[in-house]
Amino acid sequence: MRQITMLLLAALCCFGAAWAEPVVTYEPVPQEAAIDDSAIRFTRSVSGTNADEDGSVTITYRVENLGTEPLTDLRVTDSAGRFSERLDELAAGDMAIFAQRIDVSRAVTSSPELTCEYMGASIRKALADQQIGTETPALTLALTVTPADDDTVTVRMTMTNDGGVTLRDLVVTDDERGGLIAEIASLAPGESVTAESVCPVSGGSSYRWRVDCLDDMDDRLSKTSDTAEYTAPERERVIALSLTASAEKTVLRRAGYTSVTVSVANTGTDSARDVRLADEERGTLYTFAVIPAGEPITRALNVEVTEDTELNLRLEYTDEDGHLHTVYSDPIALSVSRGGEEPDPEPSRHPLLETLTPTAPSDPNLYGLLLGIGCVLVAALVLLLAVQTAIRRRRNAEDEEDDEEEDEDDPEDEEE
Repeated sequence: MRQITMLLLAALCCFGAAWAEPVVTYEPVPQEAAIDDSAIRFTRSVSGTNADEDGSVTITYRVENLGTEPLTDLRVTDSAGRFSERLDELAAGDMAIFAQRIDVSRAVTSSPELTCEYMGASIRKALADQQIGTETPALTLALTVTPADDDTVTVRMTMTNDGGVTLRDLVVTDDERGGLIAEIASLAPGESVTAESVCPVSGGSSYRWRVDCLDDMDDRLSKTSDTAEYTAPERERVIALSLTASAEKTVLRRAGYTSVTVSVANTGTDSARDVRLADEERGTLYTFAVIPAGEPITRALNVEVTEDTELNLRLEYTDEDGHLHTVYSDPIALSVSRGGEEPDPEPSRHPLLETLTPTAPSDPNLYGLLLGIGCVLVAALVLLLAVQTAIRRRRNAEDEEDDEEEDEDDPEDEEE
């Protein structure tokens, strides 16, 4: 009986199962985490674009976790120096610093890269390439000053590239007075180039030049030379006059005039003033107000010849110390003979003709005299006006006194 009951219950259960709803099971599907690349900051710094004096350079890498989740399996690599460093985990808000110092025997390229895991995703960040030079640029400047004979100096600077990189776009300027001196396209290692300029000098002067250029990494290099001093020596003041004379006609067929050309030159360094041109027989013929250094003067004289004679011209001047100096020309023999030439027409003015080559300035004493006369005339006119004004005022005062006396006499007449 009991067995029959168990069989019935089993059959009932099978029948109920056939009419029940089917059961569905769900499994969770993994979702890709949303990654914000700005949560990771990766930077690099280099001690210089060229190697230091010891031929090495330091590269520093910095990784910052700015997110809210840790970074895992973090790795920093760089082709320069074959650098590779690994960090298991970098917590949120933390920072990791890596560094390497490499010897640069030739130009290298730094190409840093960061890889890590963040919130279940792989992150990769790469920085831009940076070139690192093999040598440090070096430029040596040597400035010299050479005086000339014409009150100028030649300033010369030699530039030598003592570094291991080529310098380009060199610009040389005057650091004291300003202005461009020279432009040089390039200067290879070990080469030298010279720039120069001619400058006027007066007394003491100083010179300093500057060079601006670019190296092979486009970094700007600027260097200033040492200051070169130059003091011009005091020039000795020397007057050196010479006198030459020549007659157009030395033999005249009858008494008359002949033209004599006189040339005066000052080969010294100082001007001669108040120079007298004279002849032994005729005395002073002309006075030169000034004969500048280096400026020759030529004048023509009309000399009267009545008999055989000799023309002995001379220049006389006094220096600053009061010493009298005399310069003679060669004598010119003049004569009257039937076989001679026709004399020149009689001059209508002073025997001195016009200046043939008017290089000498006009006589400044004449202008001073005219200026003095003008000042005297003006002063006299002012004085005359003052006297006339005083006389007029005096007359007016006398007239007023007479009027007052007449007014006082009038009441007495009325009373009488």
